[in-house]
Amino acid sequence: MNDPIRTIDFRSDERCGYEQHQQEWLLTNGLGGYSTGTITGIATRRYHALLVAAFGAPLGRIILFNTIQEFLSINGYSMYNLTTEQPDNCDSIQNRCCHLQQFSLQSGLPVWRFQIQDVSIEKRIVMAHMQNTVYITYTILSSPEQCTLTLLPLIQFRQHDQPPSTDDKSSYIFTARSDRYEISSETSSITLKLYMHAPVKKFILEGGVRKNVFHVIEAQRGYEAAGSLWSPGVLKTTLKSGESATIIASSESWEAIMALSPSAA
Repeated sequence: MNDPIRTIDFRSDERCGYEQHQQEWLLTNGLGGYSTGTITGIATRRYHALLVAAFGAPLGRIILFNTIQEFLSINGYSMYNLTTEQPDNCDSIQNRCCHLQQFSLQSGLPVWRFQIQDVSIEKRIVMAHMQNTVYITYTILSSPEQCTLTLLPLIQFRQHDQPPSTDDKSSYIFTARSDRYEISSETSSITLKLYMHAPVKKFILEGGVRKNVFHVIEAQRGYEAAGSLWSPGVLKTTLKSGESATIIASSESWEAIMALSPSAA
């Protein structure tokens, strides 16, 4: 029996309008944690994030991993932005789908397809059951050339119902042990762990703060809508047609993270 698939095709649309930015997807982990966002990738609500981890009281649900800026270069030449550009205000949300061709739900799991020249890329997100772990996998479906994928993780540790403008007045601490990366805060006991599962990979420490990240629906409801995100740097990998790379973000132990491969998640 075939898996149920629901598909939205962006190739037939003249533009990516406000309606598409309102359509959302949601994954849960059975603990109260979740991963959610719009199908176009724009964060319109305060709780849109790739990893909202669930902890016992008094912590509750904490946003640990907000989003990823995604770039692709083909055979070392021009770099293309896969990420739908975050708007600066309510009026600039239209027509921002970049190279997105298709969004689908495959057995409830969100899957995106992008097209850049002759290169077709698939992105899919999975949450581990009963773990605060999310897997974001990129696959080069077809490409005549070698591709370089550059990923910029962006984070803001805060309660999921706090406004985006929340600032805990602390600094993030980044730690690298071989290819295992950890991010913590001076005022929190929580640690976000990042790992890239890829054939060839490297990390470049050139992050910083991205200011004025605007959330349209929060503004329309009269709430604080803008905030800042922080990044430790970029993860890079080189892929050929048929190869995949996965970003794993988790608050679990390294033993638990490494025990489950992306293909088994």
